[in-house]
Amino acid sequence: MITRDAIITVSCGIGRSFEEAARAVAEAKKEKGKNEFNIKVYRGKRLRSKIPESFKQRVQEYYKLAKELSDEQVKILQNFSLRDPVTGLLNKTGFVLQLEELKRNGITEGYYILFDLDDLHDWNSKLGYAEVDRYIELIGKTIKENLRHENLYSSSKRATDVVGHRLNESAGDEFLIFVPAEHNEKNVEKLKIMATRLLEKIYEKQIERKIKN
Repeated sequence: MITRDAIITVSCGIGRSFEEAARAVAEAKKEKGKNEFNIKVYRGKRLRSKIPESFKQRVQEYYKLAKELSDEQVKILQNFSLRDPVTGLLNKTGFVLQLEELKRNGITEGYYILFDLDDLHDWNSKLGYAEVDRYIELIGKTIKENLRHENLYSSSKRATDVVGHRLNESAGDEFLIFVPAEHNEKNVEKLKIMATRLLEKIYEKQIERKIKN
């Protein structure tokens, strides 16, 4: 029987900004192993994220180029320039682009869910970098395949885009989700359920892979 000790566990942080989610995941890592699903919600003073000007400029360049292309060419451009080639999740430029699109549609509130793989240094030593990379790919694809369109806004303002992103600047072992949602405790509980469901799928897929191998 394959136990949780034999798979790469993941810590999860939830916040109203990326900074809040990162703080929450850092707190979660301090308590890894204590609970079946290691999820923390940021409860401190409000922290805000600011999109770097360089990425805003990339978004504008993308819009300018897309206007000159056919629909089919735009699809090719999106897959080539906005997505991580390994997992199919959005890269940082694609993620910022989607957030800007949501803002254009009047969606300004939401929560960030940050997944951070645990003990990668130890796993690299144990399994080797190539094998760990395969697990990172599996985890990223599992997140992408199990993202659902959630409506956590009131009926008067619907927003059902859940945006996934692989943070390659962190060696690719962190994954970020943005869920459009009004800021309230009821939605926080729903997000914890969403995060738990994704962690369940991540662990199931790892166990399936180990059984096959």
